[in-house]
Amino acid sequence: MFSSWPSRSAVTTVSLSIVVLLLVCELVEVRLVPPPEAGIALKNPERSQPFDTSEFTIGTYNIRYGKGLEERPSLQQIADVLSSPKLDVIGLNEVRLGPFSDTSQAETLADLLDMSWVYAMTVDRYFERRAGNAILSRYHIERYEIVPLFQTQTDLEGTYETRSRRNYVFALLDNGEHQVAVIATHIDRGPLQPEQIDQVLRRFDQFDHAVLIGDMNNVHSQAAIAERLRDGVRDAICEGHDHEAPHIDWILTKGFDVIESGLHPVGISDHPQYWARLRIQQEEVEVASAL
Repeated sequence: MFSSWPSRSAVTTVSLSIVVLLLVCELVEVRLVPPPEAGIALKNPERSQPFDTSEFTIGTYNIRYGKGLEERPSLQQIADVLSSPKLDVIGLNEVRLGPFSDTSQAETLADLLDMSWVYAMTVDRYFERRAGNAILSRYHIERYEIVPLFQTQTDLEGTYETRSRRNYVFALLDNGEHQVAVIATHIDRGPLQPEQIDQVLRRFDQFDHAVLIGDMNNVHSQAAIAERLRDGVRDAICEGHDHEAPHIDWILTKGFDVIESGLHPVGISDHPQYWARLRIQQEEVEVASAL
């Protein structure tokens, strides 16, 4: 009679297959959070020029990993949006670095736009898309920083830790008379949102001339944003438009006049692309009258 029991080798093979499958599943869920980073120049600095102006055009775009709203656009189509009008500084959200790749969408877009760049990956997941923020620039910067946002919260009910890691990218420009801080970020939608918004706004508050750009996942009703707007910080997106129009992507400015602003509607992404032409405000000089 032939035995209906599987052979020992077959059992071993099945057992090893199960172990490998469990290890792969575990590996897929591993999230590696990149450490903070700082530098004195963006990638490909030869593409940038001295910041010797008081006017520049800045934009923010959540590109949704290049997935589009209904059809997947090419990165060239996204670059075309970022070229009309031509932007000098760009903040990007939901920027993808593919599995087993060293080239992010930020680098490809910077190549297409002939700009310097820095990519700030928020979390590294094996076999998954790896998300992050980026800044692209046509100007030299004095320094840049990549700073993780708060990821834990402790209260009477215990400690909450988000699985959606976030960061902000800081870049400092200097035209010899004024320093300009640019902060690009993408804020969480969960319980940590107020703390993360406070974190980036505290950095924003440190400078006389500052621009905060990115997907804040909140509108004017958020307490910290509303407080800044009451204190004279300007919502560049709504300058010249409906000031009540809700938006979760921001170009928040301090120390600037907004010359003009505009948007590209949803379609290439599920977010509009916003831009604003800014001019550094000149300090008033008091002249004493001769008596």
